[in-house]
Amino acid sequence: SVDMCFDDVVNGCIRQHGQNWLYPPMVKTLKHIHQSPGARGVRVHSFEIWEEEDLVGGELGYSVGACYTSLTGFCTVDSAGTGK
Repeated sequence: SVDMCFDDVVNGCIRQHGQNWLYPPMVKTLKHIHQSPGARGVRVHSFEIWEEEDLVGGELGYSVGACYTSLTGFCTVDSAGTGK
């Protein structure tokens, strides 16, 4: 799915990689842009990978126009990240 579970994807990334650059002010800013699509042509997206009803992988990224850049992702089962 796309843009359905932003907070869960952020939390999955933090669980897998540590807080690193996803510290609270950055998450707040990304979430604001995610909830305000099209602000200055920038959109923040979450992509979710499901196994049945369990979120097993996800990715955060942003787009400007037709260009998409991945920021980070996570997976909880082998090969869940191959959907990226």
